[in-house]
Amino acid sequence: MVLRPVQRPHPRAAFAGTSAGFRQFLADRVEAIGADYFACDIAFGDMTFDEAMQTTEIIGRKVIAGAEE
Repeated sequence: MVLRPVQRPHPRAAFAGTSAGFRQFLADRVEAIGADYFACDIAFGDMTFDEAMQTTEIIGRKVIAGAEE
């Protein structure tokens, strides 16, 4: 069996890293598939409410606000 690379990003991708890295991750996918919105599943597994809120606040401050610059 020969495995070949996928030609387009999978619509359900995950990311872990910096806010700048996440901004680039989103930009790459928007460009690749022409998306005009995205949805994040921030709270999952055994994350606490406070952990999910911290992530939400970082996305708002550093990812979304940074993309508008």
